[in-house]
Amino acid sequence: MDTAADIAKESADLILLQKDLMVLQGGVIEGRKVFANILKYIRMGASSNFGNMFSVLGQAPFCHSFPWPQFRY
Repeated sequence: MDTAADIAKESADLILLQKDLMVLQGGVIEGRKVFANILKYIRMGASSNFGNMFSVLGQAPFCHSFPWPQFRY
């Protein structure tokens, strides 16, 4: 028969391996660092490709043919 502690461990989303809540604080800080790095990467990628997107959108009204074939069903 399972004890209440075993049932709680099975249903828990997070099990602490140390008896210190500073582990959670470290995890939150590390998660915020990762999130900030992801945002930096997205901003850098969007800003470096802005010129390419702007030039394609700028020439679209003057180009009457598309580079991809039209599919017929």
